Amino acid sequence: MIKYLDVAKHTIINDVTLPLEDGGTTQIDHILVSNFGAFVIETKNLSGWIFGSEHQAKWTQTIHRSKYPFQNPLRQNYKHTKTLVHLLDIPHELFHSVVVFTPNSELKTKMPNNVGHLKEMMLYIKSFNEEVSDNQTKLEIINLVESIKLQ
Repeated sequence: MIKYLDVAKHTIINDVTLPLEDGGTTQIDHILVSNFGAFVIETKNLSGWIFGSEHQAKWTQTIHRSKYPFQNPLRQNYKHTKTLVHLLDIPHELFHSVVVFTPNSELKTKMPNNVGHLKEMMLYIKSFNEEVSDNQTKLEIINLVESIKLQ
């Protein structure tokens, strides 16, 4: 993913597990920290047809007439973003939710702009071209995430 972006302006942190207030944990696939905001990325390694909408609690994966429900990844990312805002004490506006599906899947319903396959999501991320933080703030976010994530 990072190979498609300007490495001077983007840093990716993979597989971040964070503590929750209730004593549980939440796992974030990727956090892409940049001068254009922090992108909270949920990757879905699913095949088959994918059906869902922004506001549905469950989406459906269909493979050869068999249907498998799964949690709406936008809702997962909402929880991830809320956790980051709480733990890092950083404004919600700096975070952007992104859901990336692998090429083995076909999205059969209209999805929001922040849900798609890798190439589409790289274009979505690159569409944020107004810098909202300087390099110092970007480094502070990276260091904060690294300091609070569970090993």
